[in-house]
Amino acid sequence: MGQLPGSGNAVTRTIQFWRITKRNGDVLPGLFPTNEFLVRVNALTGDTIYAIVAEDIRLLAKEVEREKLERRHLILCRVRPDNLPALEEGGTIDDLKLKRTQNLAEETHMVFLPNNVIGVIFNRDGPRAGRLADYGLTQFNIDFGLRPVIDRDTAKALAEMGTVTSVDFRIPTSRASLLPTSTNNSADVLNAFKSLAEVSDSRTVEFKVVLSTKSSSASSKWRSLLFGLVNTNEIDQFDKFKIHAKSNVPGSPSIIKDFVEERLVLKREIALDSSIVRRLNPASAYQAILDAYSEAQAAINLVVANETANLTLAHLNLPADGA
Repeated sequence: MGQLPGSGNAVTRTIQFWRITKRNGDVLPGLFPTNEFLVRVNALTGDTIYAIVAEDIRLLAKEVEREKLERRHLILCRVRPDNLPALEEGGTIDDLKLKRTQNLAEETHMVFLPNNVIGVIFNRDGPRAGRLADYGLTQFNIDFGLRPVIDRDTAKALAEMGTVTSVDFRIPTSRASLLPTSTNNSADVLNAFKSLAEVSDSRTVEFKVVLSTKSSSASSKWRSLLFGLVNTNEIDQFDKFKIHAKSNVPGSPSIIKDFVEERLVLKREIALDSSIVRRLNPASAYQAILDAYSEAQAAINLVVANETANLTLAHLNLPADGA
């Protein structure tokens, strides 16, 4: 059987860095209680191990437990019971035969790092980083969010962004339903874009919006939309979100930036378990995240403050219904 490129002993994967925050993107008042959270995850049994976070999205979380791990390592899986892929061999398509009790599990590796940062190995078919917050809300009624760690150049671009002149964004149609519905009147085009992507036969849909430089209201609302996307996990749904804007700093050049492409991400080679079992090797995935963090730590520390207070899950609990 012929192997596709990258299906041998190792593959290249993208490692992202996210920060655990309040759901609205604000900084937590202390350290996320990782140990207490994982104790609860590990205590789940039976059908309670699954979190149904959307109509067709079932999540399962498992901590990777090995001796002498410096950091806690979690695998968040999207469990797929139906609408599964087929097998291919030399151009021949065959059925993927599973037992009635078996499902596919698309894995996303996450490592909990200092100061509420998590390193995440991006998996196109697995759950996005933000699904960890959905999992916590569904399983334990705890409320938190995640936002991408941005570098100083990106933070500077956001701070100095003036009038927006154009927005160019692209999303895979399979992820369109995950976008929030915009309540921003001047960004109704985003809702139209979402609707179009959901019914499109194409793999991706791309829009470009050109704004009148005379419409300060429209520009302001697009800037607010961008800030909201960057400061929450929603930017993760896009393949591209490119902004052209004037700088509000006199004499400075225009700002042209893709806020998806230019995030703080690193590439790493990760070993597979074998040429037959082609899952990422957990030990290799863990080490890849730590290596990437070591390289990016100085940049991360510039934009992430040291946390000293310790939180418990009780600090994050939502009130019971009717409370």
